[in-house]
Amino acid sequence: MNLEKNRGNKVLNKTPAPVQVTAEQLLIKTRERQEKQFVAPKQTIEDQEELLEYQTRRRKEFEDRVRAKRFKIGVWLLYAKFEEEQEDFVRSRSVYERALQVDDREVKVWLAYTEMEMRHQNVNHARNLFDRATRLLPRQDILWFKYITMEERLGNITHTRDIYQRWMQYLPEANAYRHFIKFEMKYHEWDNCVRVFEQYVAAHHTADTFLKYAKWLEKHYRGTRQTLPDGRQGPAIVNAGVLAARNIYERALAELEEWQVTEELFQTYADFEERAKDFERTRAVYARGMKRFPESTKLFSSLATFEKRFGTMQTISETIIQKRKRFYEEALAKNSLDYDKWFDYIQMIEYESDDDVEARNLEMRDLYQRAIVNIPPGDTKPFWRRYIYLWIEYALFEEVNCGNQESALQVLTDCLKVIPHKSFTFGKIWVHKAKLEIRMNNLQAARQTLGRAIGLCGKPKIFREYLKIEKALDETDRCRKILQMQLKQNPNRCACWVAMCKFEAENGEDLRARGLYEEGLRRTEVDINNPTQPQFDNPFALWKEYIEFEIENGEKDNVRALYRRLLNINPGIEVWISFALYESGKTGSEGETEQETRETNIKDARGVFEEAERTLIAQAKNDPSGEKRKSLYESWLQFEETYGTEETIETIQSKQPQGEVRQRPIYAADGVTAVGLEEYIHYDFPTQVQAHPLHLPGSDATTQMLVDVQADDAAERRRLRAERVRMRAQNWKNQDEGEAK
Repeated sequence: MNLEKNRGNKVLNKTPAPVQVTAEQLLIKTRERQEKQFVAPKQTIEDQEELLEYQTRRRKEFEDRVRAKRFKIGVWLLYAKFEEEQEDFVRSRSVYERALQVDDREVKVWLAYTEMEMRHQNVNHARNLFDRATRLLPRQDILWFKYITMEERLGNITHTRDIYQRWMQYLPEANAYRHFIKFEMKYHEWDNCVRVFEQYVAAHHTADTFLKYAKWLEKHYRGTRQTLPDGRQGPAIVNAGVLAARNIYERALAELEEWQVTEELFQTYADFEERAKDFERTRAVYARGMKRFPESTKLFSSLATFEKRFGTMQTISETIIQKRKRFYEEALAKNSLDYDKWFDYIQMIEYESDDDVEARNLEMRDLYQRAIVNIPPGDTKPFWRRYIYLWIEYALFEEVNCGNQESALQVLTDCLKVIPHKSFTFGKIWVHKAKLEIRMNNLQAARQTLGRAIGLCGKPKIFREYLKIEKALDETDRCRKILQMQLKQNPNRCACWVAMCKFEAENGEDLRARGLYEEGLRRTEVDINNPTQPQFDNPFALWKEYIEFEIENGEKDNVRALYRRLLNINPGIEVWISFALYESGKTGSEGETEQETRETNIKDARGVFEEAERTLIAQAKNDPSGEKRKSLYESWLQFEETYGTEETIETIQSKQPQGEVRQRPIYAADGVTAVGLEEYIHYDFPTQVQAHPLHLPGSDATTQMLVDVQADDAAERRRLRAERVRMRAQNWKNQDEGEAK
């Protein structure tokens, strides 16, 4: 039970400050106070002697660095870059070669080396380097791309093609083939493109590769032109690209393995034939695809779209609906209790063409009647859950699609006859029937339906829906009767008591609500005093609601009395803390100032904490580990940090315990035999209560309580130590007997 009000951490003075500081001003001040960064002075070289001195010094620094960090490639690159800036290319090449001797498979070195040669137009040097690099690292695509880019920019098309051919010998990734094809397309070498595609397909024998090949042929290929006797090129072959692409699609279906053939291949092939205006071939491709992938929704939808564009409605019905009907009929013939299949079947018929609505409705009604005949075996409710929704969908179909409310009502009535109410029932069917009768302007029949449902099962959902209907009609007396009936059927459910009490409180009947709360508490007290035989499902919920009801009405004396009664029944630490927090946040009396109310609340809350402390000390035997008392001190300390002074905070902090991990025996079901040990945290509290402002009269008695608790703890520790020694000896004895056997 947590009735804590969110207090503390609130800004009391919300008036704006007289001087406003903007973020821009803060940034300006920050920039002004920043220290200036150190800037190295510029060095100016005046003559050749200074240049030689500078070069010698820098080379010595680099040599020292590469000697110390030989395998750090970045140092070598900086060294070579320095020599390049000094235009000493011989030394720069020497540095790069030395770096390659360290790690000749480092791509960064090869790239920097070749870029240096290309920047200074040393083409032959760069070409030699690329040849060395590609032979040493043929799987590094960046080296091939750099080499090809350089030769193409130089205009060496033939040499570029030779480089591509060399690269293809290593069977690179698909990206390399695509760049080769783009290169040949750039110079209109279509026959070369075909040869590259053939290499591409041979290296990457997948459906995706065949699709790219076929699409390219359809878009770009015009066939090989024959040379005329006069030397001129002959005309292009008509539809050469279409014929070549069709050949590739057929090759893909013939050469690929069964697991490599995908839906996308059939879909793309069919789209190609559709673009070629060969509709018979298109239907044949779809037929092959549906035979290979009978469950493919994508192929079915594409076929339907194709038939809608180029076929007739009869074709659509024959190719799609009839096939799906046969599928559902075969599945339901094997298992007529598969209600999901019935739902899918009915949904398919529902979304059929609307040309003949009457025929479709007749077919759907026939399906519903065939489906509801398949009653689940046995009287177990989980088997009926999906079956009941068939009846609900059937009733909605009659009411919404057919506009026949009488038929829908008859469907729900028949459903209620089928359900075995002696074993279980479904509240949703009763509620649907009652709401349908209300839509039919038959309120009396709806009330009779809900009343019958309450008499048969009395499920909470039925009571809620019945109460919601009567509240909407502003029938207060009927609502009260419904709640009384619910309370009569479920006298041990605290939720029913709470609903009844809240209803009376909402209608201004505070005396009725208070009387109901008292009656409910009278019944819960028996339950709390006998936890072994519980009657109420959640008795403390009623206490919580009753206390909140009195707090809302401002009855402070009643709230205190309720807390006292609850503490007499169940003196739990949560109740004490909730009581104290209520005292700290209650409203003041008339005529009191805000300061007086605050002081009174603090005093009352502190008194509750002190009383709880005395009670827990007196009942220390019920809390041997001290966890409850520790929780009390933690909440008390939070309270003092919010409302108290430094002196009261120090006083409560001095009471905080010290935790110690201990062990205690675990007993078997008989409660006598120890089967093991478990660890727990024991809290040791100070033995003396020092004099402080919170000290109450009778401190000697309190001190004596603490001494008694300490003595009990010492006795408990001695008992546990003896128990551990006994168990250890027993374990040794068992071990010796086992070894002897």
